[in-house]
Amino acid sequence: MAFTTGQDLYGFYEGAEEETSASIDQTPVRLPDSPGELEWYEHSPIDASHQIRLIELLPPQKKPEDRDSKEVVRCKIHSPSLTETPPYEALSYTWGKMNRHLVVAVVLDEGEEQALFVTPQLLMALRRLRLPVVSRYLWIDQLSIDQDNDVEKGPQIQLMGDIYRKAERVVIWLGEDRRYTVARPVFGQQIDSADLLSDLWKKITKSLDQTSTVSLEMMESLVDIRPCYHKQSIEEIRNLAVYEILNRPWFRRAWVFQEASLARELLVQYGSWEVRFEDFKRMVDAVSHLGAASVIAKGPRRRRLAKDTSGLEMVQLIQNARQRLFKTKDAALAKQDDNRFLSTLLQVLRRVEAFDPRDLIFAFLAFQTDEGITSTTESYQQTHEEVWKHATESIIKSSKSLDVFAALSGDVNRKPQMPSWVPSWSECFPYSRPIAGPGSRFRASRRMPHYWKDPERSASLIVRGKIIDAIASFKTPQIARHQGSHHPISLFLSWLVLVDSSRRYLYGFQKTLGDSLEVKLQTLEADLMRTVLADGVMGSEQPLRCVPEMVKIIKDGEHVRQVRDDGRIGELTEPEKETLATYEKLEDLAMIAEKKRVFYTENLQLGMAAGAVQEGDQIAIIHGSKVPLILRQAKGGSGEYYVISQCYLNGWMYGNSPRERPHPHGMWWKEEVDEFVLV
Repeated sequence: MAFTTGQDLYGFYEGAEEETSASIDQTPVRLPDSPGELEWYEHSPIDASHQIRLIELLPPQKKPEDRDSKEVVRCKIHSPSLTETPPYEALSYTWGKMNRHLVVAVVLDEGEEQALFVTPQLLMALRRLRLPVVSRYLWIDQLSIDQDNDVEKGPQIQLMGDIYRKAERVVIWLGEDRRYTVARPVFGQQIDSADLLSDLWKKITKSLDQTSTVSLEMMESLVDIRPCYHKQSIEEIRNLAVYEILNRPWFRRAWVFQEASLARELLVQYGSWEVRFEDFKRMVDAVSHLGAASVIAKGPRRRRLAKDTSGLEMVQLIQNARQRLFKTKDAALAKQDDNRFLSTLLQVLRRVEAFDPRDLIFAFLAFQTDEGITSTTESYQQTHEEVWKHATESIIKSSKSLDVFAALSGDVNRKPQMPSWVPSWSECFPYSRPIAGPGSRFRASRRMPHYWKDPERSASLIVRGKIIDAIASFKTPQIARHQGSHHPISLFLSWLVLVDSSRRYLYGFQKTLGDSLEVKLQTLEADLMRTVLADGVMGSEQPLRCVPEMVKIIKDGEHVRQVRDDGRIGELTEPEKETLATYEKLEDLAMIAEKKRVFYTENLQLGMAAGAVQEGDQIAIIHGSKVPLILRQAKGGSGEYYVISQCYLNGWMYGNSPRERPHPHGMWWKEEVDEFVLV
């Protein structure tokens, strides 16, 4: 299999230093008329365990020329059982932070109207969704769930997966489009971004070949990706419009992944433009490929949609989930292997946010297998710490593994109700990508499972394993945020400093190491490279078979990197182009190292862990964890530990230990197992 690198699990997008995407409250709103003063509408009670409310969106009383009527939005509300609903659609949208202060008129059976308050963005969506002459049945959380009734919200959230699965169609509302002023070809021309994107999609459709791809030459004629301060031409503004739509807040909302992934049919609506989700993805993919293709660059390397927008990765995640759910022949296998609850959390949570932190769990309940996490009448009376802890316990019990530790924050200064072994789900991977997720090929604990044992205190977790070493010295400060093509990889990794300081550190143990010193020095650069890349965990090849090549590239690849960044790709020879391809693989693989520290242990083992680790922290191999863990003894020396982070320990990741010199715990699996209490 060809060597590839990718970010399918953890992604490239980090969020801009200066946020490029506005909140939903800052996007355009074109509101319909107000119905005037009406009495307040109160939802009639329902059995929230099986009934839902459907919104019958009524057509305007006066037939409009199009679907953009400014007439008051009117609706009726029905309360069928979920098993007996008429055909309906479900809306996926972003609330925003504004209060519900605008009015939808609810028409009662006797013709009287009452007021139901909504946010501006929802009111605008209803205006756009309203059909000219017939009613449209919709499920909309803001109107279908009594937002002031926490007892109702829990059971309704438990039904959310079934509500979106049963809907004939899910409509993604991205908000109103923007209006741009174009200087070329007609100075001062006003054009809506929805019209620009609709026109772009039509042109792409006409140019698709039999493989449903569009040529780079065609895309270059449609979209101008060259950086410029003032966007003047239609081609430049098309590029701006794609970036703007992919940075819409919808793509960062926690609930959208479930809502979109479960849909039988998925439609995107942006202002007046409606497009199938699959076609929307094909359009943004074409622009993304254009921006990523260095060969067409005539200036510095272009921005990439994957790094500069939150939307491109979310679109890909949704599409992947839909393919697994609807196109995999063996549905049971897909559910067990690809759609596990923890995998979904790890993929999506670092990309999204939620106003209520409890929703970072509840928004993904439909992706459970046998975790048994439920949303009940009491759920919204619990704190988010209680919800997060319960979810973590359920994941550990059902999986018999500690893969959930991939999301640990490394921060031990927590509130008492948040133990160190419970991830802070609102801040997944603050030390960047984890050493190992559920799909990792590491097997440091030799596939020994975790067996749950009820602790004496509910805030504790009892685990079994062996402390094998301790951190003795760091070779560099915490590695900074990965800058990709903006800076050389050697600078990002502090490579020369890392090699030199490691060599001098080992010379200090010349008497201790004896003949092993020469062996360690001969393999030092390869060992360091394997460690900072975590043996290729961010790529498709694990363990890495090209470590010497990577060591060579970090020294020899600076010339081709500079040529690439200067836009002079055509000057490279074929061997230099191969060097550049390897260098770019290294750029992707090295993302694992950001915000981490390289260290030596007391027994001169080489490792890497989250930047929060300290000298003296213990390194343990724990049953159920694919990788070693960093533990720190809790205050008081009572045998309790904080778990800080996962760890890469060179030579120990596949169930064995290095053989260049004896290690006190080189055969740890033959020693008597120890029990640890994590707090």
